[in-house]
Parts: sequence; structure tokens; C-alpha cells
Amino acid sequence: MRRNAKILIVDDNRPFCETLSESLELKGYGTRYVPMGRLALDLISTESFSTALIDLSLPDMDGVTLMKQGKKISPELECIVLTGNASLPTAIEAMNLGAYSYLQKPCRTEQILFTVQRAVEKYETSRNLRLSELKMALAIESSDAGYFEHNSDFTQGAISSHWASNLGFEKNDSLPIGDMFQWWRNRIHPNDRTQVMKSYHDLVNGDSDRFKIEFRIYDKKDRLRWMQLSSRVVERDNRNKDLLIVGIQMDITEQKEAQRKLAFMATHDELTGLPNRNLFMDHLKSALARSQRTRRKLAVLFLDLDKFKDVNDTLGHSIGDELIKMVGEQLCHCLRKSDIIARMGGDEFMLLLPEINQDQDMENVARKIIDMIQIPFSIGRHLLRVTASIGIAVYPDDGDDAETLIKNADIAMYYAKDVSRNTFMRYQFAMTHHCSDFRLWKMDNSKGKVDS
Repeated sequence: MRRNAKILIVDDNRPFCETLSESLELKGYGTRYVPMGRLALDLISTESFSTALIDLSLPDMDGVTLMKQGKKISPELECIVLTGNASLPTAIEAMNLGAYSYLQKPCRTEQILFTVQRAVEKYETSRNLRLSELKMALAIESSDAGYFEHNSDFTQGAISSHWASNLGFEKNDSLPIGDMFQWWRNRIHPNDRTQVMKSYHDLVNGDSDRFKIEFRIYDKKDRLRWMQLSSRVVERDNRNKDLLIVGIQMDITEQKEAQRKLAFMATHDELTGLPNRNLFMDHLKSALARSQRTRRKLAVLFLDLDKFKDVNDTLGHSIGDELIKMVGEQLCHCLRKSDIIARMGGDEFMLLLPEINQDQDMENVARKIIDMIQIPFSIGRHLLRVTASIGIAVYPDDGDDAETLIKNADIAMYYAKDVSRNTFMRYQFAMTHHCSDFRLWKMDNSKGKVDS
């Protein structure tokens, strides 16, 4: 029992009220008593009572009328009807109107106390349930989640305002529940619809009692949204026919986009948006596995801009960054859809040409790139002319694993720089020692810096 539960006694028999009030207070209840219905309604309007004991015969109104009006003011008020001369129909009417119990006077005090205790317990249960429902409703409305409930065939149910707003519905929009859920099912992305409905099918048939799934859906404005749906069965009959399914649907589009951006940043160059070294290595290893199966060649091209350091030193790194981005964009135009381009860092790019038919194919691509990069780049008020050196390594002639191919393409690129710049070279074994000696000499003469 909640401490200080208050009991209202409405009876014009003062000695009875005083005796009953004293007995109730000994049990820990607070009490008020009045002789008339009008006074009782005033108290119900201003104070909180869990239970009212009401005599059916009052000077100004009958007890049934008082109970009707009292419950309008305080719907959860539990009423115990007391009478010494009421007819059976009157008692039945009182019970039908929501009276907790009906006691015939004279009745023992112990009987009244027991009935009051049970009425207070019922009031507390109803009150706690109402508070729980209010807390849940507040939690749902305060979050971005949309609550829903429905039966097994979606013909009956309810949805919260967030459920509707997450799908692009306005406050003035209204659809019957059955039509709303039909609309919802039809708007799920075709690639996700089967799995979502299978999860519901398993719920309805008793194969599971809950599920959690992420899926895509087109909202009312035809925007593709990501939703996370958690659903469970809270009521089920023996034949799985009468079900109540409840759940939460949350818009996780921003979360998915953030995850996509993080995944993109882990595998792509921030400046150009091109694949980075790690992703290029994954593509190269996959292409090598295919080439081993098909016995087809592939080529790796290592590209480095000539004299790029001069651009940074004279015009600043912002101009240099813009030049790198523009070169990356132009390189993409030189490749087939199956080819891969990556920025390795600085002014270095790697290109993968899978499944080439003949050496002439990769040479044509390299020559096309050399010619393209010589076209002046307009950046702000600057017109920049740059060139590139390209080294080429071919599987299986110049290496049979990713690391070897990249290393040998790098050697060929430095050999091209050594020879003349603005050209491309195919890797030859003899280049290895020559390029190593050349790079060591350059480092000695530039105090540790290689002039590209």
C-alpha cells in the first residue's frame, strides 16, 4: 500500500463516519468525510483520493449520480458503495458504472477495511500502470524512434507521430492503419523487402518472438532512408491467430552515412577521393588472382609528376593540392571502366590495367596519359604546365606478386626520370642496379632529398 493513501467517506451518518475514519487511520490511511454529494465533488476536484466510500442515499443526490460525476473528475478513483435499503437493480447499476464493490449495511468494520485495502491496491496498480504508460510515451516521443503496434495481418494497430514523421508524413496527413502499413511494405527497397517480410512471417508463425533488422525504404518524398526495425510479439494465442506485435522503427540514415564516410576515408585519399594505397593493394591482389586463373597479363603503372616540388615552393601548397586533384580527374578519363587508379601520396599515382591483351595496350594508355598531362592546367590566374614520368611493370614477366610489381614499376619510373622525364619506361631487370645507384647519388647531392 502506498503510504498516506487517502480515503473519502461520503455519508450523512456522522457517528458511522467518525468510527470508520478512526479505524482507517489506525491502518495508516488518511481520511476525509462529508455528509453531502456536493461537498464530496468539491473535495475530489481539489484533493487526490484513491478510494471513496459512498452511501447511496445522500441528502442532496443519490450515490450513483455522485459516483458518475466523481469518476469524470478522477477516472481512477475506486468507489465502494454502502447502503442499507437500496434495491438490487440500483446495486447492479452502481457496479456497471465502475464501482469496485457493494456493501450492505450494517457491515462489520473488518469487512470494510479488507475491501478498502483491496480497492487501494487496485488503484495503485492502475496508477502505476498509467505512470508506466506515460513514461513510455514520453520516452518514445522524446526520442527519434517511431513506435508501432499491429495485429498479424496489419489490419489493426497504431503508430506514433515519430513513426509517421520519419517517413515524411506531416501532422495533417492521415491514412487508415491498414493502408499505412500496406504503403510501408510497398515502399521498402526491393532488395530488402523479402528479408523484412520473412522476419514478420517468422513472428506470425511462432518461429521467433522478436527480430531486429536494418533496411532501406523510400519515404513519402521518395527519399531513400535507412531504418532500424526492432519488433516482438507481446500477445499470442495457441493457434498464432490473435497476435499483438509491437516495435520501434528508427531512422538511422545519418548513422549509415557517417559509417559510409568513415569506411570511405579508410580506403580513399582525402584530397582526390581516389583509392589509397591499401585499397589499391586489395584490387591488385584480386586482379592477380584472376590473372593466375585466366593466364592473362596485367600491368601496374607508377606515375610521378615532374618538378612538382617547384609548384609548391613557388605558388604554395593550396595550388599544389588543386593541381593534384585536377591531375587525378584527368587520369580517370584516360582509363577503362575496369582499370583502377590510386593516389599513393604526394604527387605519386598508381594505375592498374587488368587483363591486358598485348604490350601495346599499356603503352597506348601511358602515351595517352603523357599527352594529357602536358595540356596546361588553369588554376585561378595561373596556367600550369607539368609533365609526368611513368614506370610500367607487367605480370607475370616483371613479378608475380603485388609488392614486386609495385617495386619494379617504381624503379622503371625513376629510370624514366633519369633518362629524360616526360616519358614512360617498361621495367627491365638491368634497371634495378642502375636506378639504385642513381637514387643514392641524388640523395648525396641534395642532402637527403630526391629531386622528382
